[in-house]
Amino acid sequence: MQSQGIPDKVLQALKRFAVDERLLENLNPKSQIVTDLGIWGDDFCEFYEILSEIYGTEYLIPAECVPSEFAWAGTLKGWLPFSDMKKAVPEASLTVTELDEIMRGLGSQA
Repeated sequence: MQSQGIPDKVLQALKRFAVDERLLENLNPKSQIVTDLGIWGDDFCEFYEILSEIYGTEYLIPAECVPSEFAWAGTLKGWLPFSDMKKAVPEASLTVTELDEIMRGLGSQA
């Protein structure tokens, strides 16, 4: 598995969260939590609990980085047939590296 440059604690949290092995194999420091790993909405809440336990911190993740389960309903594109609801919702960047920085208190917080 390619895990070079991936923060150890984020990788540990992703494994505990049971992210698909195929996704973990392609993981890189710029992998996006929402679009690449599919962790958003209620799933992110569960993932955040694991992160908080591993890091021993509860730094806040900016809300614009992790849309809610139903954020797509507020967009026109989200209602189009055959549209990927997750891709219809604009979100700010949240890479595995940025997530690590936030959880360590180094990144921007909401």
